[in-house]
Amino acid sequence: MILRSITKHVKEQNWFAVGLDFFIVVFGVFVGLQVSNWNESRKNRDLAANYIERLQTDIALEIALWGKATDYFGTARDYGREALARFDQPAESLDAQFLIALYQASQVWYVAANRATFDELQSTGRIVNIRDEQLRTILANHYLRVNQTGFTLNQTSQYRRIARLYMHQTVQDQIRKNCGDKWVTDTNNFYYVLLPKTCEIDIPADMLKTEIAKLHGNAEIRQELRFHLSVLGAQLGVIGNATDTASATLKKLEETTP
Repeated sequence: MILRSITKHVKEQNWFAVGLDFFIVVFGVFVGLQVSNWNESRKNRDLAANYIERLQTDIALEIALWGKATDYFGTARDYGREALARFDQPAESLDAQFLIALYQASQVWYVAANRATFDELQSTGRIVNIRDEQLRTILANHYLRVNQTGFTLNQTSQYRRIARLYMHQTVQDQIRKNCGDKWVTDTNNFYYVLLPKTCEIDIPADMLKTEIAKLHGNAEIRQELRFHLSVLGAQLGVIGNATDTASATLKKLEETTP
């Protein structure tokens, strides 16, 4: 229709009408582009809002995960301290709790925080939809810390190998059966591991006496346990730093308007 109108006005040499027709065409194209841009901007804002909400969920769960990791590694350290203290007591005065403490101090949980949303943002290039450049930097640094924390927590000292190398298999089996790691999953499929704080085992009295005497007199186990306790202390410190970083990142996300 507009093309016929322009042709008609050209034939009539009605240049004012021709100019008006062209103005209508240009204005229509401009409005169409603006509407398209507005729609695209709205979609990008909605997408960014969705990702920010998902990141908030991920990091809130991460904070909960670090809390469970603190409990786990803290319990392992408590067992280690108990075992080390019992080395200063006569072997004849010790009971099965000495063996339990030696074993449970060697327990590890290979912790991994969920970074799926951030990885998706990076791999798809949608990270640019988060317009706050400072937030993007904070997120990048946060997930770098997540990687570093996971690496540190997944390191094991020589003590784990040595304690299990020298301890009788029957004793180890009893401890694992009665007091091993407890895997817990909630309704959101969030899982964590619990290390029981108390434990009872049932082994023959003669084996118990022999194992206590053997391990109590093993200087290598005692030395490695002392070093292992320093490793556990460092790991707990790293978890504390990771928790602080995650809390600060979550606060920034909650304050952000897409």
